[in-house]
Amino acid sequence: MILFQVWDTSIIESAMAAFYNSDLTTMINSIQSNITDNQLQLWGDCEGNQTVYPNVFASESISLACKYAYRNATPGSTLTDEYFLSRLPIV
Repeated sequence: MILFQVWDTSIIESAMAAFYNSDLTTMINSIQSNITDNQLQLWGDCEGNQTVYPNVFASESISLACKYAYRNATPGSTLTDEYFLSRLPIV
């Protein structure tokens, strides 16, 4: 499996099975309940009244990928539970 697939699919599906009884609605509700007012404000601040701000999301994504996804992930290696659990909050 390619590393981006681990981040885009496997970590999310594994967390849903392990922590939310494979219930997507429960997982979504849990994530939403942990979003702070500061995060909402930050995410809503777009230049020029745009409804989305892809430059911010792209910059954040590449920064997180370099800092967390690829760090200590040797090509061809098997990712451990430690990798999964330490990266889950980022995903």
